[in-house]
Parts: sequence; structure tokens; C-alpha cells
Amino acid sequence: MVRRLILVFAIGCEAAGAQQPIGTVGVQNANIAGALEVSNGRAILVGNTTVTARDHTAEIELKRGGTVRVCATSGLHVTSGQERVAHSR
Repeated sequence: MVRRLILVFAIGCEAAGAQQPIGTVGVQNANIAGALEVSNGRAILVGNTTVTARDHTAEIELKRGGTVRVCATSGLHVTSGQERVAHSR
């Protein structure tokens, strides 16, 4: 019983520490620095990240919907906020 609880706690802590993606941007359109992963030619922004557009506008597709256009040669710093959890009383 104790081993089972420790395993459930360990799995829960790992899931809580994982960062959720903020959005994606094409790696051909921007220089990206910070917390990211790359998949299929797109940078997946997963934490504090700076996106600097190259000579064309770079579009960041936000995971929660919408896009942000970063003008050519301009930069934008993105970071994830804290999610609000509704508490029922």
C-alpha cells in the first residue's frame, strides 16, 4: 500500500512540473531563444522564450487560440502565466 502511494505521488509531481506549450512558430521565420522544442519545422514554445522575426513577419500560433504577428526584425518575449483554478464552495 505504501509503495503504491509513493508511485502515485511521484507520477503526480512529475505531471505537475511539466510545462504546457504556449504556442508554436516556424523556425524558418524567426530566431528563437529560450525554452523550446522543435518538431516538423516549428518551434514549440514551452517556457520563457524570445522570438525575433527575421526579414519577414513571424506568426506565433497560440495554444489557447489566436496568433501574434511579430514584425520583421522585431522581437517578442513570451512566458506562460499561472492557470487559475476555480474553487467551488
